[in-house]
Amino acid sequence: MVEKEELLDEITTMGNSGFISIKNNIYLLYDKNTKKFVILGIKNWETYRKIRSAIDQDVREVLDKLSLSRPEFLIIDNDGKLLGLEGEMKKNVLTLLNKLTPIAGKINKITINGNKVVLNNIALELESWDADIPLDEIKKVLESNIPVGIEIYKDFWSIKVHHSYLSKVASVLNIENVNIIDPKKISPLFEKTRNYYVFSTPNDYDVYYDIVSFKNMRKYLQSLGVNVIQQNISDSFEIDDNDYRYTVIKGEGDEVHIKVYKENEFTTSLKTYLWYFGAIDFNTLKNLDKEKIVSIVGRQIKERYFYPMPTSQVKQHIMTLIDNTIKAINDAINSVKNRIPNFTKPIKSIVVISCIFSEDCKVTLELDEIGRLSSYYSLIGTSEGHLPIPIFLEYAGIETESSCDDEGDISNTKNIIYFIRE
Repeated sequence: MVEKEELLDEITTMGNSGFISIKNNIYLLYDKNTKKFVILGIKNWETYRKIRSAIDQDVREVLDKLSLSRPEFLIIDNDGKLLGLEGEMKKNVLTLLNKLTPIAGKINKITINGNKVVLNNIALELESWDADIPLDEIKKVLESNIPVGIEIYKDFWSIKVHHSYLSKVASVLNIENVNIIDPKKISPLFEKTRNYYVFSTPNDYDVYYDIVSFKNMRKYLQSLGVNVIQQNISDSFEIDDNDYRYTVIKGEGDEVHIKVYKENEFTTSLKTYLWYFGAIDFNTLKNLDKEKIVSIVGRQIKERYFYPMPTSQVKQHIMTLIDNTIKAINDAINSVKNRIPNFTKPIKSIVVISCIFSEDCKVTLELDEIGRLSSYYSLIGTSEGHLPIPIFLEYAGIETESSCDDEGDISNTKNIIYFIRE
């Protein structure tokens, strides 16, 4: 029982239950029918000890584990309203606490909101409460007090880090020479040689990275649609360039896979295509200037808003671009013949598109990156004027309004222009 000197600073009744706050140290819901308390949150564990006998046995099992390290413990909803430790949540919390037992002494505060559990500055997103959790990594980050997110899925996990904390987290995890890898560009002939890999992530408003252990790397990439495969190399050659070594591997059709090493340590890979090098087949690629190959590979790995496109796909877009441009020309001619005053707008587009096909035309991309990348407000600039990227892609037969993929729109635009002009 609660001793008489304990002060109840808030009592609210509703139906058969009542909300009770004791000295703002413990929050309870009292069920008048069962005469039992449901725990909503604990800030002071001495108060919990005094009312422990009035709490269900299975809830005590959960809370007794917490009482050893005495963290602040709250269960809330999206609006910050306190919720009870009952039902499925009891089972889930007990499962999690059993796993956290070895590092319980490092945890000062636990806040649970649905499948999101915040441990001090670490936000766990739990797709599965039964999944393995990275105890060693959680312990190291807890000790450093760095805010991170950890996404825990059924069979893998990844650590999400804001760019401003990447170097600190890398140091805590003993990651040397951090290499940022774009998962949209890597070859499926990926090589596992490190304890952790750092991947860039798509984000509209800020820059985050995923840190993935080598054990989880295959599952992580599969979740992004990249299947890492066993190497089956039919033909390849190597290029040495100062401290770097490039292994260029023949893929299926016009695919080219490139593995990049620095001082004999694998750093990243790239899946690209023959047409970027002006090669008609892999034997032609072997005989090209090696500096040119290295330059193109380096640009493709580093270039923002660019993802290599198969030859057949880019050719189809260009054929559609040409067909629609010719149709627009014919429509404009008919409008002039029939004195219909709506031909000026398509003529502007036709002039810019025609300029892109001219060797003497200067072509630039003017991207709108204020706040976040917007392909809708980005432009193709030419010697003959400007054309909004959505209009250009519409001529190429690429839908933009429903895709909501600004980076993809820019990449498609770049690939079409590169094929036309290089």
